[in-house]
Order: sequence, then structure tokens, then C-alpha cells
Amino acid sequence: MPDPKTAEQWCSLGNKLKYENKLPKALAAFKTALTLQPHSFEALEGIAVIFHLQGRFADAAAYYQKCLSLNPTDVITWNNNGSALSGMGQNSRALDCFQKAIEIDPSYAYSYRNLGRARQSMGEFADAVACFKQALVLKPDFSEVFSSLLFCLSHLDTVDLAESYKAHCAFGERFEPPLIKKRFAHANTPDPARRLILGFVSPDLYHHAVTPFIEPVWEAFNRDQFEIRVYANRAHADKTTERLKRLADSWVTVSNWPDDELARRIRSDRVDILFDLSGHTVHNRLLVFARKPAPIQFSWIGYPNTTGMKAIDYRIVDHFVAPPGLLDPYFTETLLYVPSAGTFKPPESAPPVNPLPALERGVITFGSFNRIIKLSEKVIPLWSRVLSSIPGSRLLIGAVSDSVLQEKLIERFGRYDIPPDRLSFRPKCPLYDYLSLHHEVDILLDTFPYTSGTVANYALWMGVPTITMTGPTMPQRLSAAHLGRAGLLEWVTESEDEYVEKACYWSAHLAELAILRAGLREKVRSSPFRQPATVARGVENVLRQVWEKWCREQAK
Repeated sequence: MPDPKTAEQWCSLGNKLKYENKLPKALAAFKTALTLQPHSFEALEGIAVIFHLQGRFADAAAYYQKCLSLNPTDVITWNNNGSALSGMGQNSRALDCFQKAIEIDPSYAYSYRNLGRARQSMGEFADAVACFKQALVLKPDFSEVFSSLLFCLSHLDTVDLAESYKAHCAFGERFEPPLIKKRFAHANTPDPARRLILGFVSPDLYHHAVTPFIEPVWEAFNRDQFEIRVYANRAHADKTTERLKRLADSWVTVSNWPDDELARRIRSDRVDILFDLSGHTVHNRLLVFARKPAPIQFSWIGYPNTTGMKAIDYRIVDHFVAPPGLLDPYFTETLLYVPSAGTFKPPESAPPVNPLPALERGVITFGSFNRIIKLSEKVIPLWSRVLSSIPGSRLLIGAVSDSVLQEKLIERFGRYDIPPDRLSFRPKCPLYDYLSLHHEVDILLDTFPYTSGTVANYALWMGVPTITMTGPTMPQRLSAAHLGRAGLLEWVTESEDEYVEKACYWSAHLAELAILRAGLREKVRSSPFRQPATVARGVENVLRQVWEKWCREQAK
């Protein structure tokens, strides 16, 4: 287009650049429009949205407020402002925005979606489920909301394995059939011995809970046998992203690509085996997988449950997370077993392990660094039993930046006679500071039914073991698997009584706990089941097996 002259033309250019994911240039265009027309709603909104996409939530919220001063009944702006506030951790303020948007326009499904997400982020899963269901009533093809609904169900202790499986299958039954006509024959050469092209689709390829699990596997892959192509479904990037890019043979940011376009690209890249690393988490691209762009498709890291989709063929597991026969009936994917399905890349800048705090303080400090949404209705009563059973013990809870949420947690513990002075809270903080919080903690208490992944692994590296309670679902078995691979199965319990007994035992054996703490980092480092090469070789073997099977089928 010619050089813009008017504010409207600069806004048009900004929108074009935004779609092309050229966010800094788009921002400059909108700011130029604003200099020409200081009260331009479109320019202010454009700036707010760019800040939002860049993760600059406070800046985004400030500009959304300017938009609302011009048009206080704009439902989309109220909705977006709430989303920005959620990004800042100010969920109580975000709730007000979403409810205002619903008041203005009760038929706007996106407000119910975001209200559900805010409820979810506060651990109010039953309310979140109700919001998501209403959004689906208004917009039945809202696949991302259906995914959010399933994510919530995975956290609810009132939903059993069969019910969860049925709900996940309903996703596939609703969204796969219309997309079958978009599938095409694959042109991949059926040579069982050739180098294979592996594709990975994920929105979480930055400093995120997923990357410490996938990065060491990519580093250990035999690159003479496997090529890595990455389809990054989020524009956000950081130093971790740059490291990951160096491990990939190709990297394409596809966050703004329509599903059909991404499916065509994967097919034209001749990807042989395609991995989904997000499941039903936010920003997933499961409907691309429904189009079957690769002949073989896997679900793996990122979501500890079935996708419910027939288009995804396999999932990689080991006996630590899925004892043979336990979970197989509850996955639409065929479970493929490897010696170890989980390694973890520790942060290079982690602080050293310190001596056991309880030896100096004389009382034991328990900790929880899980997302607050994992504190189900049964968790706090159990943790309260632990605290009541051990006089003087304390509980440190991390990632609580919202004062309203802090008061709610104090109130919830108060129901079980735990006074506020036995609780302490810490806000969300950078990685090094978060790891340093382990210097204040003797033992982590795990949540359920959704247990720990990244949190348990960081804690092991910092010398802090986790008491976990396992169960019949994969979310309930995550911590047990990580502890098992590290040789700490004695920290895995199977009942609430055993959970409390384990906490009491270690509280009375501080010398033994101090020895474990001092040697835990080396124990984790040397565990054969946590070696990247062990995981990579196991995965490579099953990939060859399924590829050879596909080649045989093509020869029939």
C-alpha cells in the first residue's frame, strides 16, 4: 500500500502488520495513527492489543481503559481488559470486567469463556465448568472452550476416570467428523530405513513448564536418523526459545495461521510423524491434527490425559506413569511403552542446595509451589490434617500474588482450625527467586487429583522431596512417576492416612531427611531413568516400530 497519510490508513497498516506477526512495526503504526488523531478508538485499541500479544499486560490494560473512556459499552474492550488483568494475576478485577461484558451483551460467548478461565485460575472449577458450558451453548463449535472444559474436568476430584474419558471422547466426536473431508492421501515415501521427519506443534516453546521436558530429548536425538521441524503456535519468544531454535532443523511461527494453512504446510513439509505437545491446554491446535496432515500422529508432553481424538494414533508412556493395563482403556491413543518417558533439564543457574531449614528452626516447614488452581476441595482438609498432626509446623504457599486469593486461602484453612500465623504466602517471582524459595522449605506437599510435573522436578533439584498421593488417572500419577524415576518411590502414598503418616515420619526423622536433602541433586543427576539418552533411545525405537508398521501397510 502507499505510504499512509491519515490515522485510518496507519491503523489499516497496523492491523495488516499485526496479522503478519510483525508486532513492533504494527505498534509503531498504531502510535503514529494516535499522533494524528489522539482520540482514535481504533488506534488505542490497536496499541492495547499489541501490548496484550507481547505479554505487556499492564500496558495493555492501561490502553483498554483509555478505550473504555471513549466507549464504555464496548463489550470486546471490557472482555479484553479483563483478559489483560488476568495476565497480571489480578483475577478479582478481571472477574468484574467479564461480568460487565456479559451484562452488556449476554450472547457474547467469549466473555463466558474468559470468565470461565478467570474462575479456573482461582481454582473455582465448578463455576468455570458452568461458564464454559454456557459459552458452548452460545457457540457449539467453540473448540477451545471445549478444551478448557476438559482441562477443568481433569482437575476436579468429583469427576472419575470413566466420566473424564467420556467427556474427552465427546470432543473428538463433535469436532473430528466435519474435518475428515479435509484429509488427503500422504505422499511420504514408505522407506522403513530412511531418515524420518518429526514435526512438533506447541504454543509453549519458551520459558514454560513444557520446555525442560522436551529440550533434553531434542538434544539427545540421533540427528542422522531424525530431523526436527517445529511449528510454534505462539509468537512469544525468549532465551529459551533461542536455545530450542538451535536444536531444530526448521522453525515456523504459526500462531496466526488458519488450521487449513498449517495442515497444508505440515503435509507439504512431508512430516512423517507429528507430535502434539499441548493437548487440551490453551492455544492448542488439535483441529489441525484432526485433518491428519501427517501419516502418524502422537500426543506426548503437555497434557496428562487423552485427547479423545481418533486422528492421534499414539502416546508415549512408561510403567512409572502408566502401569500396563491401568490406563490403556481410557485413552483413544494407543499407549506405547518406553523404559523411561520423562527426563528434565535443570536450570543452569540454580542456587546451591542449602542445609535442611528445620535443623536450624526447630520446626518443619512444608511448601506448595503448585498452581493455586490445583488446590482442590479435598487438598486443604488433608494439608490441615498434616499441620494439626505436627505441632509448630508451617506451610509456605507460593505464586499467590492476589490479596483477595490470599484471604480466601486463609479462610479455607481456617475452616479446619489452622490459624493464619501458620501460613505464609509468596508472590509469583522470577525463576532464580522461585528456586531460592526452596531454601525455606523442608518438604513439599503435593496436590491431587492433579499432581506435580515441573514443580516436583525443580524441588528434587533443590533437594526437596515431595509427598504425593497417587491414583488411577494420569494427572494423579505425574509426581509418582517423577519420584519413581528418581528412585524415591517411598515418598509415594496411596491414601490420605498414609499421606499424613509420611509427613509425620519425616518430621520426626530430620537427620535422615537432612542427609537425603544433601545428596538428592546428585541422586537425581545420576538416576538411569532420568538420563536424556535413555528417554531419546526409547522414543526413537518406538518411532521406528510405528514407522515400519506404516510402511508395511502401504505395501499391501
